Order: sequence, then C-alpha cells, then structure tokens
Amino acid sequence: MNTEMEPHLRRWCAEEEAHATKAHAKKARPIPHGLLTIFTGNGKGKSTAAFGMAWRAIAHQMKVGVVQFIGGCEQNAELRTLGQHPQCDFRIFGTGCKWNNQHYMSDKVEMVSAWLAVSNMMDDPAYGLIVCDEINPVIHHRYLNLDTISKQLAQRRPDLHMVFTGRSAPFELLDLADLVTEMQEIRHPFSKKNLGPQAGVDY
Repeated sequence: MNTEMEPHLRRWCAEEEAHATKAHAKKARPIPHGLLTIFTGNGKGKSTAAFGMAWRAIAHQMKVGVVQFIGGCEQNAELRTLGQHPQCDFRIFGTGCKWNNQHYMSDKVEMVSAWLAVSNMMDDPAYGLIVCDEINPVIHHRYLNLDTISKQLAQRRPDLHMVFTGRSAPFELLDLADLVTEMQEIRHPFSKKNLGPQAGVDY
C-alpha cells in the first residue's frame, strides 16, 4: 500500500500546518470570491473532481471554460457531455504533442496556445469558472512560464474561479491557491490487478 505523499509536497504541507490554528479560528464569511483550486498528487480523481465542479457551476447558471492541456482520446466522455453543454466552452490541446526533448519546442508552442485560450477566457467577464486540466505537469516541465501564469492569476478579476489539475503542482502555485487537495494513491487497478482503463470510470 502506497501511503507516501509526493515528496515535493511534504515541506509545503508542513508549513501549512503551522498556520492551521489561526486559519481554523477565523469564521468563514459568505462573501462571493473567486477561488484558485488545485488538485494534485499521484492518485486518481484530479480531473474528475474538476469536472464535477464544472457541472456544479453550470447548475448555478455560470459559464464554464475547460482547457485540456494534455488532450484526451476520441472517447473523451467529458467532451461528449460537458463539452456539448451550451454554457461550457471546451477546448482540447496537446493531442499531437510528443512530450520529449526532441519535440520540446513544437510542444511548447502548443502549450502556449492553450494558455492563450485560458487568458482570453480570463479576460471575458462572461466566464465564472475556468478549468485548466493537466496544466500542473506542463508548468512543472517548463513548457509554460510560471511567473507569467502567477501574475495573471494574481491579477484576475475577483469573482473568477480557477481550477488547476495534474501532478507536480509547483510550490509557487500552491502558495497562491485558496484550496489545495492532494489525491493520494493507496490502491489502483492498473498496477494491482493489471487492468486497463474502464469506460465510465477512467474516460
């Protein structure tokens, strides 16, 4: 059983615990405020959680933007359901990326295009929630500039919710986030039972 959290999160989590007492002492106030949510870790459920938030936002009559940085397959259930909703703008990038040093520059161009799509959504007041699916590893491997993204997040309009998913979320993003959840793998059928992806569960 794997109960180890991602090594790069240990120090950050320890620092967060030091402030836990003060944080819990404050009473939450129901003031509308755009949140930056990060789902990271080595366990399953990061994108699933983000798409669940997208559906919730739609139920509240909010326009949702979804940008997948590492493109899904043709059987992408999110695209065929969430992507068909009139209140959702669903974009897929990275389907042709090789993700290796030999094709680094061409892949980088694709990722910059994906972030440009996100930036345009951030500038449009019609959007209430933007999901950046699998952006964390893209930033971690330096396909995108972390400082640029951090500045845009800090300067976004106060009512805009953002969700970042994927492993290896950088410390700088964790510090900016309002909510951070680490999905921790304890058991996974891919490794324990040698099972492949299952329709309706994995895609």
